[in-house]
Amino acid sequence: MKKIFLFALLVSALFFSFERFSEAQTRIAQSKMNKDSVSRKTIKYPTMLDMTFPEFEAAAAKTDIALLPIGAIEEHGSHLPLGTDAIGTTAQVFYVQKYLRDARVETIIAPP
Repeated sequence: MKKIFLFALLVSALFFSFERFSEAQTRIAQSKMNKDSVSRKTIKYPTMLDMTFPEFEAAAAKTDIALLPIGAIEEHGSHLPLGTDAIGTTAQVFYVQKYLRDARVETIIAPP
């Protein structure tokens, strides 16, 4: 029963976070279209890749749940990076993690 509840919670969090993610992607796309801008604006979504081993060990002691973002590495035209799908799913999982944290469920985001 707990697994079904967590699955339903994850699905609903993905549904509600997709709108926020779409707005963020639109803002990023608009900033990239600005020809005067030399630097690329990026949003950082922390995963296990950003943790040191002691940080990971402390996080793993709090939970046994890892959220795994899955995305393809493929061409999306010359204006987008190859990891667009992986970056998008990582962003969605980040919002799922925030939703679960509000529900007092600790998780770790695995690398895509």
